[in-house]
Amino acid sequence: MTAWGSAFDGRVPMGLRGLRVLIVDDDLTIHRLLLDLLRFWSCEEVEAAMDGEEGVKKYEAFRPDLVLMDLDMPRMNGYEASRAIAEKDPNACIVLVTSHAESRYARQALKEGWVKVAIPKPFYLDQLHLAMEEALTKKPRSDRSTPSKGAVG
Repeated sequence: MTAWGSAFDGRVPMGLRGLRVLIVDDDLTIHRLLLDLLRFWSCEEVEAAMDGEEGVKKYEAFRPDLVLMDLDMPRMNGYEASRAIAEKDPNACIVLVTSHAESRYARQALKEGWVKVAIPKPFYLDQLHLAMEEALTKKPRSDRSTPSKGAVG
């Protein structure tokens, strides 16, 4: 079994049906894997960006329910992109998916509330599913209660 394999039995996770998801990662292999997986999981729309700067722009135009954000990317890293998104939309739902899940940046993004959950790469499919559902159930920060179109907190 590879690191991408899991105990996942092929059923579509009910809590993810109809979601709009933005993938922000500079690895095309990750894009392809996540695009296929999220479509299989019945996510309504899936968009992708190659770096944090493009991710922030696509977030503003696409207004996804959830963002899967890498940390280490060119031009603007995932920490900076998460902060920029959260400043524009305090209810943004961001999952950090990174090989640096224990880094200072990942811990700070979680502490500040810009990121709801962080999971390490490589990950199992059921880990990703659980992280996405956990992030979607977390409440927005009480001191940032501005509602926004399309965001789930």
